[in-house]
Amino acid sequence: MPSYQRVAQLYQVMTSSRQAIPLTQLCESLDTSPATIKRLISFLRHDLQMNIVFDSEHGGYRIATDERSTRHAIGPLHNSKEISDLFTTCLIAEKLVPNLFNCTGESIRNQLRQSLGAKAKKLNDLSDRVCVIAPQKRTVSPQDFADLVVALRDQIRITIYYRELGGSRGASHTVSPYRLILYRNNWHLAGWCHQDHTLKILAAERIKVTDMTATPCRPIHHDELSKAVEAAYGIDLGEPSDHAVLRFSPKAAKRVALEEWHRDQTQRHHADGSLELTVPYRQTRELKMDVLRFGSEVEVVAPRQLRQEVAQDHAKAAQQYAADLVPA
Repeated sequence: MPSYQRVAQLYQVMTSSRQAIPLTQLCESLDTSPATIKRLISFLRHDLQMNIVFDSEHGGYRIATDERSTRHAIGPLHNSKEISDLFTTCLIAEKLVPNLFNCTGESIRNQLRQSLGAKAKKLNDLSDRVCVIAPQKRTVSPQDFADLVVALRDQIRITIYYRELGGSRGASHTVSPYRLILYRNNWHLAGWCHQDHTLKILAAERIKVTDMTATPCRPIHHDELSKAVEAAYGIDLGEPSDHAVLRFSPKAAKRVALEEWHRDQTQRHHADGSLELTVPYRQTRELKMDVLRFGSEVEVVAPRQLRQEVAQDHAKAAQQYAADLVPA
């Protein structure tokens, strides 16, 4: 297999000109022999599926302009590290969204393996060495997810059928997609609903894309979107309504000190080893789930309403296990 550095150089030379390039000129550009140029051209033709033709009228080689024959070309990747990185990116993307690329993904990976030659052996078992364990993950249709990605990339409106939670009934909406969000192992779409004239966050597993329109998305400023999506705790839209002050025991503090609960959080360490964490929130549901999983290792210091809600939830849980409580 020829050096991929050489292949990339030839690719760049040929794609930089719309005219046929004589063999002598290609030899001068790469400072190599005619035999090497012919081997490189053969590799581009057969391994990267590029339609390189010899133009007898102009006495040189050129890349055919037929889109069907050039669509499988990988492009000017410069070295094996770039190819390995692209291969790894494809692999991890499919780990996050199984069957995302369908048969196309396998075709891409085969071309990348061919491009790497002997070095591809290190990547053959990479799929078994990368594992994504995602508890409570909900299954997203690969085709619908791919359509969402295309709509995001092209910034076009889409028509979707949004199913009710746990059922098949739902409603049709026209949406301007703004951002895909991976939250707690599940994908969500932040977009503008043109029926309700408001920004919404939609669960991706409940979305069925029924039409990809040619209409551009309703414009939104990046800062406006980030403020709406990221300002409060969890997946809630809008600005925070309050700040929660949580005090973790010395045991739990060792773990929590390494975590980011929110981009605008603050931490304060105490002499006894405990940790005080302050996070902004809008709704209490998401925050309470995280607080309750720490049990007695965390105390809600403020605000009082959140403290009372957590106390009530603990009391209800205790009642469920009252008969099994062993006196201290």
